Amino acid sequence: MTLRIRNRILLLFLFASVLFTLAVASLFIFAFATGKIVPPLEILRFFSFRNSPRFILRYDFWATVFSAFIFLLYTIATLFLIFFRFEKTQSPEIFYFCGFLISCLLEGSRILIPFFGLWQTYSSTLLFIGRLILFGKFLAPMSILFTTLFSNSDQQQDAEKHFITTIIAGAIISLLIPLNTSSFSSVNTVRWGFPKMFFVLRATIFFVAIISATIKIFAKTNLSSSKILTRQALSISLVSLGYALLACADNYLLLVLGTVLLFVPTVFFLRDTHRLYI
Repeated sequence: MTLRIRNRILLLFLFASVLFTLAVASLFIFAFATGKIVPPLEILRFFSFRNSPRFILRYDFWATVFSAFIFLLYTIATLFLIFFRFEKTQSPEIFYFCGFLISCLLEGSRILIPFFGLWQTYSSTLLFIGRLILFGKFLAPMSILFTTLFSNSDQQQDAEKHFITTIIAGAIISLLIPLNTSSFSSVNTVRWGFPKMFFVLRATIFFVAIISATIKIFAKTNLSSSKILTRQALSISLVSLGYALLACADNYLLLVLGTVLLFVPTVFFLRDTHRLYI
């Protein structure tokens, strides 16, 4: 893929992200003004401090709403950074990292489920959103893995093939795993079948990605490049942790931690990645 085509795709992705976020914000304002935001009644939390007396640990529906909005805003902000910093720089890491941004955008779509009591209905819209979120949850670790595994410049020509393979695999998984539209998590997502197996799969992929980034450090003989790769590996690990925390943020502690760990390391990751190609 040429640099010109990649930049056009980035602009299209950025435009679509802004448009989707504005549409969601407009729906949110309308639903809030008309009292049509209906939180799910029975939820399953990821962590077991349901009755914690501490405010920052207690379940709060609005914390889940803010976390979904943060995913949308993060996608837009990061795309802006990528476009202006890498406009004239070809980088396989950035190509795969955009897959991670797609997953963040899809994660933000869970904010639609409480609108107009959508969770109370067994509709094709609810199923579609549920499968989009499931697809994004598989795409995120795979994109991080490819960002660390296929980051050499001589592998640039295979980037599209690897990315399409991930998209197909994610689509198959999201279609095959059953959804339970009568049960919801505390972050407003439809629950899916085989949750433990899916969690182990995603955690394993994230772990392999971190190992891959670490091995790459020791494979470099250039001291300057090794230092950059060390910071890059640390940044991508923290980004993965921030994503995981924000994806299950149903209280303000996880919301704040996830937001900080998602945004700040991303800036350093993009900066260090750009230094590798100048």
